[in-house]
Order: sequence, then structure tokens, then C-alpha cells
Amino acid sequence: MYRVSSLVTVFCLLFAIPVAAARNNDYSIDAGSLGGVVLGHSIRLMMSDGTYVEGKVIRATRDDITLKVKRVEPKGHFQGSEVTIGTSAISVVHMSKSGPAAVPIALGVLGGFAGGMAAGYAAEYMDSAAGAVTTCLVGVVGGATGGALLGREAAKGTVTINITQGPVAPTRPGAGQ
Repeated sequence: MYRVSSLVTVFCLLFAIPVAAARNNDYSIDAGSLGGVVLGHSIRLMMSDGTYVEGKVIRATRDDITLKVKRVEPKGHFQGSEVTIGTSAISVVHMSKSGPAAVPIALGVLGGFAGGMAAGYAAEYMDSAAGAVTTCLVGVVGGATGGALLGREAAKGTVTINITQGPVAPTRPGAGQ
């Protein structure tokens, strides 16, 4: 009974940590400040006319940004592998970010622990010692790998930057509370 309750506790922790770690951030900045924020990052932006452009920002000034284009919707709106877009024509930018390294590590450890416990429970009923050891090893490695991959995905987030056309102080939800 103790093993079952321990296993349930570990699995609850496996799902609680990613939920706590996953979050999206929304910011508002003026168009002139956009270049300094996105330079060197892969982004997906929406222009005022509804066009989406996805790519890596390779140059940025106060008035425009240049992207190495990965994808454009609708197709054919821009020609070439690089495009320069005026910051005044951009309404929203989505930028991916990776989270803290502690989340995949913690979930890897918890996953390995859970996999080891489950495999140990299964190995008690095996006749072969080699089979029991192999089962435990596969359980620990599989649990640790699965936990680390789950943690890596859970730690990822998206920063949404809303572009304003006048000078606005950068804001965060909940700031000043």
C-alpha cells in the first residue's frame, strides 16, 4: 500500500510542476522600442493588415526590422528570403522563450523515481534476476527521460508583445499591485 501511495504522490508532482511552470507573458511597448527587444530572436509577427510573418530578426532599427523569412501568410505577400518591415506596420509579436533548467531536471528526477518504483514493484513478481534488473533499469531510464522531456516542454513559454504607436512605458500584467 505504501508503494502505491508513494507512486501516486510522485505522479501528482509530475503533473503539478509543469502546470506551475507554464505561463505566457504579455507586454506592451511602443513601436520604436521593438527592434531592441526582438533583435536576434525568432519571432512570429502580425502586421496591421492581418499578414503573419515568421522568421529570425537579423537587423533592427528604431523604424524597421529585417527578418530572415521562414514563413509568410498569406503566401506571396513578400518576395525573397529577407524582408524589411516598418515597426509602425506591426501590431503583435509572438516570441518563444525557454524556461528555467530546473523544471526538466526536477521532472527527470521525479520521473526516474516513479519509473524505478513502478519497475521495482513489477520486478518483485519476476522469476529471473536478470529480468528484474533489466526491468528496473528500463523503468528508471524511461521515467527520467520522459520526465525530462515533459519538463522541457512545460518550461517553454511565449512572450506576446503588443505594439503601440506612441511612447508607452513597458507594462506587465499585475504590475503595480
